[in-house]
Amino acid sequence: MAMSSRHVMIEFQQKSALTNYYLVMLQSGKLNPDEKSLIFPAIFAKIDTGLIKSSNTTDDLLQVLASLKKY
Repeated sequence: MAMSSRHVMIEFQQKSALTNYYLVMLQSGKLNPDEKSLIFPAIFAKIDTGLIKSSNTTDDLLQVLASLKKY
């Protein structure tokens, strides 16, 4: 139970950071449609129990972070 709670906390911290990044880029006018299509699924991905059920979640997050590293 504790590990699940910790995982959920970390997931939402990551979602918060991506949301803040999205809002800053949106306000500055530097957000392109490709970034938006990468960020939205990561922000709105469903977290049921805190346990990762597929490896796609990690791959998607790594893809988002790699694309953001360009800036």
